Amino acid sequence: MADATPTGPTPSGGIVELRVHGVSGAGADQVLDRPYVHQVAGDRSGGFYRPRPGYPDSTGTDGVTLEAYRWSDLPSGTAVRTLSLVFLLPFMLCNVALWMRPANTVSKRGFMALCRVLALTLTVLYVLSIVGVALDLIAWRCMDTPSCLAGRSWLSWLGGRPTGLRLGVLALVPVAAIGLLWWLGARPGHSFDAFRTPSTPASKHQLSAVGQWDGEPLVGRLRSVHVAAAFGTLSGSLLAARASQHRSWVMVILLTATAAVLLACLVLVTVVQSIDRTDPSPRVDGVFRGLRTIACGVTMLVIVHVVISPAPWPQGGALPGYSAIVAWLFVSQTVLVAVLAVLVIWRRGGGQRRSPIRALGAPVFMTISAGLAVAFSAELVYRVADLLDREGTTADGLETSPPLAYKWAIFGFFLAVVIALLVAGLVTRLTRRGRRRAARAIVAADFPAAAGRARGGPGPLHRTVGTALRGVRRPGGARPGHQRARPAPAPTRRRGAALRRSAGRHGQLPDRVG
Repeated sequence: MADATPTGPTPSGGIVELRVHGVSGAGADQVLDRPYVHQVAGDRSGGFYRPRPGYPDSTGTDGVTLEAYRWSDLPSGTAVRTLSLVFLLPFMLCNVALWMRPANTVSKRGFMALCRVLALTLTVLYVLSIVGVALDLIAWRCMDTPSCLAGRSWLSWLGGRPTGLRLGVLALVPVAAIGLLWWLGARPGHSFDAFRTPSTPASKHQLSAVGQWDGEPLVGRLRSVHVAAAFGTLSGSLLAARASQHRSWVMVILLTATAAVLLACLVLVTVVQSIDRTDPSPRVDGVFRGLRTIACGVTMLVIVHVVISPAPWPQGGALPGYSAIVAWLFVSQTVLVAVLAVLVIWRRGGGQRRSPIRALGAPVFMTISAGLAVAFSAELVYRVADLLDREGTTADGLETSPPLAYKWAIFGFFLAVVIALLVAGLVTRLTRRGRRRAARAIVAADFPAAAGRARGGPGPLHRTVGTALRGVRRPGGARPGHQRARPAPAPTRRRGAALRRSAGRHGQLPDRVG
């Protein structure tokens, strides 16, 4: 869509008051508090609005130009988009954790490497959950069980086929899922195709450059690594199942190629510093795209090998090697989070050692992201298992029961949540007194006059009001045990009433007036 008219000149010395609404999506007229507004820049996805000239109150105080930015439906959208954001929440938390590195205390390369490897394990976990549904539950278990295929024409057509063919056909499901995520992840980067970072900055202010907000070169490289790791995970799952009963030189070559792809992904996110370049680099970008292409090609070769391999397959049970891969992945995530926490604690500065939980924001966020990813993956596998089990009383005693590693992962996730809540409540309770002392010290430092009145008794206004009202007659007569006071002169009474009203407004009226 064509942009709106460019923004015109601004009065009041070029001062513009820019207002931005929140996630509720308020209209531009509500943000500007003006009934007549018009768009001066942008399009339907996001634009700038100003009051229409010629109408009353078209400018702000002292002639300041009022302008509102409205991002339309960018923070919201359809139910599908909202659901996709929920499943991407673990990756969002990983990105937040990258910005929570304690300044000048932790090795930046080591910190970022651990966070990126943990984010890579989330991709592997999601792929394993789809592999568990398509290959383990459906292709391996359900299609070998007549009761599971009964009444399901969308599955029974593959029920009597060879095991390799079933695995090869249903392996296209995770391939399609990876391709869909690849395509969706590449779409936002097209917005910056016409706005690349210039080789020489046009302004001395970094925020004025369009490329400052363009993260596509870095995000594109990371996306290529994650896609390559996803294809490598699928290839490894198929080869682990095939290697349980058959080994050949073709198998060795494919296993070596898959291991090389996964190792290259780890090296690129941990060792290669050129991944952090913010400007496009054909040579660097070509390396990452080449790895992604190789991983995709190796996966296609593995699927073909699984389909045409004449060797027999084991019968019954779960998909060979799948449970072990899932279990080792959970162990790896736990170890990585522990190493990240140790790194942060060990490299903290001396001033931060007084607080044992300071600077642990990144490990906490990475733990939450890993826990959410585990919960989402386990929920997907268990829901599909319940669907396939039909009227089964429990998934543990049926042919399509999920791997045991998912059960322990769910138990560990909820146990970690409960322990975190208990620790947070205990720490809050034990540190309440210290936090109150710290709050009083802050208030005393910011408002020394108020602190002095709190320590020294009534302040000047208290004493002034009390002295001025001593001669004012108390309504209802004198206090018991005292002589009735003589009426005060009219000016004194008026002054006393005025002071009484002033003190009452400030909440500083003495308890007694005598």
